[in-house]
Amino acid sequence: AVVSTQSTGKFPTKKAEDVIKAIFTSYLSEKKYNSDSSKSLTTQLTEVIRTQVKQELGTQNRYKIVVLVMVGSMQGQGVRCASRCLWYPQFDRFASYTYQNEHLFAVGTVYGVYYE
Repeated sequence: AVVSTQSTGKFPTKKAEDVIKAIFTSYLSEKKYNSDSSKSLTTQLTEVIRTQVKQELGTQNRYKIVVLVMVGSMQGQGVRCASRCLWYPQFDRFASYTYQNEHLFAVGTVYGVYYE
């Protein structure tokens, strides 16, 4: 299903969040944290999320897609993630999803930045 941004002009945050959730659930449900393979895992997750969000938007969109993924070990500690962006609030949006299982956590954020 292709999401139309023509009618609202806004990035479909709910759909992007659903994409992150589905990919995290699919890729991470049986995973244990491994510091040696975490770099390749985050790279893979980032690329898969970016590709799928672009497919959902279709070819007639005006958004630059930026994806950030962080994966860490569940050891009873807390983690805070923050970001700042300069953007056009009428069109630009972001979607974020946090996943965790017994062994690891993952935070994925997709930024949809409108460009002309």
